[in-house]
Amino acid sequence: MEFVPEGVRSCLYTGIGKNIDFLIAQATAVIHSEQRFMKSYDLKKYEEVKEALSWYTEHCLESSLEEDLQEFERLYLKIKEEESI
Repeated sequence: MEFVPEGVRSCLYTGIGKNIDFLIAQATAVIHSEQRFMKSYDLKKYEEVKEALSWYTEHCLESSLEEDLQEFERLYLKIKEEESI
């Protein structure tokens, strides 16, 4: 594992976490609205977060962020199921 300074790791962790929180909030809002689909901006953000988390896990540490992202993915699957109704 390469050396990543603690300040960099901390900022990456915080930034990834805030983006995951944003995605969870967006998905929750969609579920409670009549919209029933995620906007392309949010789906792009999801892909970016997956990429960032993959890099973070490979170069820094494994963390609970993976579990948080799985929570968004669970909500997103619920939205996709309702989309097809």
